[in-house]
Amino acid sequence: MNTKNIYRNNNQILKETLSMYKPENILYVPIEIGKFNHKAGIVNFFGDVVINPFEFPCNKHGLDFFLKKLQLAMKISSAKKIFIGCESTGHYHLNLVYHLKQFSLPVESINPRDTSRENPNKNAKSDIIDLNAIARCLISNKGARQVIPEGIYYNLQRATRTRRKFVQRETSSKNTITRFAYAQQIISYAGSSSRKFSSAEYQAENLPITHFGSVFLRTTLNQIALSLNAWSQPFHLYYTKKTLEKKDRPGIARIATGNKFVKLAFALMKEEQLYRPKGVLLDEKSYYLGLWKKILTKLDGLDLSQVPPETNYLLKIKKQLQEQYGLKIEQPKLSKNGNFIPYLSGKRSFLLPYRSNVVS
Repeated sequence: MNTKNIYRNNNQILKETLSMYKPENILYVPIEIGKFNHKAGIVNFFGDVVINPFEFPCNKHGLDFFLKKLQLAMKISSAKKIFIGCESTGHYHLNLVYHLKQFSLPVESINPRDTSRENPNKNAKSDIIDLNAIARCLISNKGARQVIPEGIYYNLQRATRTRRKFVQRETSSKNTITRFAYAQQIISYAGSSSRKFSSAEYQAENLPITHFGSVFLRTTLNQIALSLNAWSQPFHLYYTKKTLEKKDRPGIARIATGNKFVKLAFALMKEEQLYRPKGVLLDEKSYYLGLWKKILTKLDGLDLSQVPPETNYLLKIKKQLQEQYGLKIEQPKLSKNGNFIPYLSGKRSFLLPYRSNVVS
């Protein structure tokens, strides 16, 4: 007979527990996690307090103290089954969880939003109130309870969270860039623009950059400047010029080159044009055909299968060249999952000197 149940997963954990143990033989141990000290309490199935709430430090001495309290509670209540639970608190609870597992004491993680619903007074909060809320979640089997992962599952969880973080950062960067009306706003946002100080007719010169803005974008522009110095002749000449002008401040060349790239890239994206450096004697069709081959050679061996085809700029450039010049150009190599490998700045060191076989 398939009966309905109001609890998550038909309250299967509680059913299995009560079929094996009497209610008076079950203990629940809620733990309030702290950065330096934890607080715990021990209650039975009916909510009666077996051991009053106590505090213990995040070290071996504190763990031994916690285990002694647990042994005392088991002796008092003749308990045979123990449930331990705590709220998800980033990484602060992981050390305690790991050591408790060494004593065959698995800890369940509870979503803080679920424990907040068990708080009868929404305007009050204390460690005791939180302990009672965690205990009620454990006893009634409410909320999102899960066993804290370890081993390969823990590594997978961390990798997933890291990937989500970078995806959010990428999305935020794209949304931020699209709101700028001109290139100087991007430079100011990166904190790469020079400070300004003026009073009456006095105008200060050679001031340092503001450093106010996105550190991530400013670091990226610095790396782009080094790469352009190594592989692009026009930018290499500009970089060298700035280096000679400010021999005592070599960082200025890197910052100026990055700012120059921002202005060029912004103009190309705004006008939806491909970059062609000045002084090239070849006609556009021959130049871009030769450039395409150099790009494919430079991308040899790279595998960036995470980039979907719809955001692959290499495909967009290929399509534009074919439509504008009627070129029949070579197909780029495929990655393992069938996606085209996108264009990048290269796999060589950013610190290499300028090369004559540059992809301009």
